[in-house]
Amino acid sequence: MFDFSSKPLPLWVRIGKPIAHQGLIVGEFEVPTNAGTWVGTSHLSMAVHRGEPFELGWKPHGVLEPQRHVVNAGQFHLFPPDQFVHVDWTGNQRIFGVAFTQSFLERTLVEAFGGRIPDLKPMVAVDNPVIGKLVDCLRQGMDETGPASLFYLDHIGAMLLLKLYETFGDAGQPTPVIGGLGSSRQRRVVEYIEARLGEELNLGHLAAEVGLTRYHFIRAFRVSLGTSPFRYLNKRRIARAQQLLLDPHLSITEIGLTLGFSSHSHFTETFRKITGTTPSQFRKDRL
Repeated sequence: MFDFSSKPLPLWVRIGKPIAHQGLIVGEFEVPTNAGTWVGTSHLSMAVHRGEPFELGWKPHGVLEPQRHVVNAGQFHLFPPDQFVHVDWTGNQRIFGVAFTQSFLERTLVEAFGGRIPDLKPMVAVDNPVIGKLVDCLRQGMDETGPASLFYLDHIGAMLLLKLYETFGDAGQPTPVIGGLGSSRQRRVVEYIEARLGEELNLGHLAAEVGLTRYHFIRAFRVSLGTSPFRYLNKRRIARAQQLLLDPHLSITEIGLTLGFSSHSHFTETFRKITGTTPSQFRKDRL
């Protein structure tokens, strides 16, 4: 039995420091050759293969005959908590690990599925393009630092968890959200974000501000404002940056750091994606 936040990790050689935030744990790992062992996790965990194809032996508890699978890069294995699987493989294998604590599951899923978290079974060598894109977003988010980076991980982690249970859970599709935030809630959350553009925000803070669960908040926010909370936050940060860039006494790096970007390059990349130009060119065109 192991979890991704344990120190040291049994059987696992860490090649990148895991990030743990609000019940979401992500990290890059390397696993040595394994001739065969029972593996169980204390959290719902995903292992996403990152290397060359290899053969994996897989036998969940209660299954008589082991399965053999050729695993390719991007495929993932799913380990529900406290369900043991016998696995074996040859060669050192690189994985990207994602784990969700029970508190993260409950915050994200309980209301979405009518008060009950669906059951999941252990799964091996799964391909899913949407889940793959969300995992890629988590990996990219690990490389960023600053107040907004943890908000980004929290947001993508919740979307990934919902997609896992929508796709593979036993309870079908979640209850749809009807309507948006309403004028009062929308005003409160917009004012809350506007006053904290350079601070560390997470979905829990925003949802609590308007008295909603994270699940309902994400969907109601999109209905009302036409975008996700994370994209809205970035657009507002860039809008504020455009105002600050009109002051020639402020350096571009200073502006980026003030608004929660981890570096000059991170600020420039986000600015370009949203405006189509760089901060320096924006300033040059207006001063």
